Amino acid sequence: MLSESDNAIIKQASLTCLLILDEIQECPRALTSLKYFCELMPEMAVCAAGSLLGIHLAQSSFPVGKVDYLKMNPMGFFEFLEGTDQTRYGDYLRRYTGEETIPEVVHKHLWAQLKIYFVVGGLPEIVSLYANNRADLYSAMKLVRERQSGLIRDYSADIAKHSGKQNAMHIERIWKNIPSLSPVSCSQIPFNGQVARPLFLLLKIKYYPVNSHS
Repeated sequence: MLSESDNAIIKQASLTCLLILDEIQECPRALTSLKYFCELMPEMAVCAAGSLLGIHLAQSSFPVGKVDYLKMNPMGFFEFLEGTDQTRYGDYLRRYTGEETIPEVVHKHLWAQLKIYFVVGGLPEIVSLYANNRADLYSAMKLVRERQSGLIRDYSADIAKHSGKQNAMHIERIWKNIPSLSPVSCSQIPFNGQVARPLFLLLKIKYYPVNSHS
């Protein structure tokens, strides 16, 4: 039993603290605990993070109706400009109505930055990496590509972890060929469902089992 002072401390913490449960897919009991946080301590802010793929494939129950989802999108172009100390260009675009002509010097700069944004992408860590090294564009892009390649390897390892060794090689082959596939052909890869399911859950694209069509 907790003392009154302990309960008071917990009560105060629930009002002022943020509890973060990272890699929650690794602990089924932590996932279940979200239900009881909601019911017994609704005033406490609890943030759960981890592999959505792992949660989809987990055998444990999910606290339905007790969890609010926060969708975290990549940084947009305006945010990219702000994250690379180019706030005034972002402000200019926000005020732009489309009725006036953009000055040539501004247009050239924004066009150059847009092409860089297409390469760097919108992941905050990679945008920060680029921003901190952009004085040397070649070095910055080299660091960006190295980190992006590392993330791709991490995704591949995460998929393989949930599919088992037997299917890892097949999934890696699909994963590496995704960029060369059109959206239509990508949605119709005739792979064994057990092999392809983890990858398609991650990519949120449709697939059909090998024997589902005559």
